[in-house]
Amino acid sequence: MRLHSVRIERITDAVPGMTYPCLVEATGRCPPEDVGGPWGYREFLDVIADPDHEEHAEQLE
Repeated sequence: MRLHSVRIERITDAVPGMTYPCLVEATGRCPPEDVGGPWGYREFLDVIADPDHEEHAEQLE
């Protein structure tokens, strides 16, 4: 299960042709499917940040 925080900062008039709701800003990224929870995601980030890691190329696929 993933938890997300959403903060409404302001409400504006609708723009014709825009699909709502829409995301206007985000930080971070969602982990890939089946990455192994928060701990697996941390390991995944470490692996893709290290080009010398033996699993680097495989994880980038």
